[in-house]
Amino acid sequence: SLSQAIKEQPIALRIDGARITPCDLAGFVPQLRALDSPFELTLHAKGNAQNVQVDKLTLASRNRNIDIAISGRADRDASTGELTFDVPQLDVTAHTGDALALISAFTSPKPNVRSMLEAAQKVRLDGSAHGSLRKISFNGDIFTALGNVDVNATFANLNTHRKGIKGKVSTTAFNLGKMLNKESLLGSLALNADVDLHLDSKTVQGMVVGNLPY
Repeated sequence: SLSQAIKEQPIALRIDGARITPCDLAGFVPQLRALDSPFELTLHAKGNAQNVQVDKLTLASRNRNIDIAISGRADRDASTGELTFDVPQLDVTAHTGDALALISAFTSPKPNVRSMLEAAQKVRLDGSAHGSLRKISFNGDIFTALGNVDVNATFANLNTHRKGIKGKVSTTAFNLGKMLNKESLLGSLALNADVDLHLDSKTVQGMVVGNLPY
């Protein structure tokens, strides 16, 4: 059929060092209207509408406060339409002020989320990821001003309001008190544990099994 032929039509993209400004796309995505700082984009990709191989994707803001480098592939199941991805290289750095500006263009972060991100100051994810929009597995390191965390876990949307986290988490020193703005009660902790947690907007349920030296 014509629609199938269009889906299977091969595509190849090669963009090197292009300058884009998100607000220029506000006609298609109105939330981008306030994002008027330029980004530099490099993209090398090939495939079709159903399967795309990204050999190189880099996106960086002018001040490098947001810096993204990705390679991998995405596939859409022909029968279910579900999108899956495999990203062996995921390297994302974001200063939290710039990240909050980007997030705030699409949603209003809750005050506690905003304060936790501000405490982290700068976040870098370096690892690999695979899964779908419903369930994402990440294996790598998270670096912040509060401390670094090694993660090998799966994050799942169990339903509209409930999330799940299952896997291994370890850190030699993470300032939990500062992140939660409770430094009078909590300080830094070290942790090497298996976690299986369910979260919603009000509660956290599940278990953490492992070693908590301090």
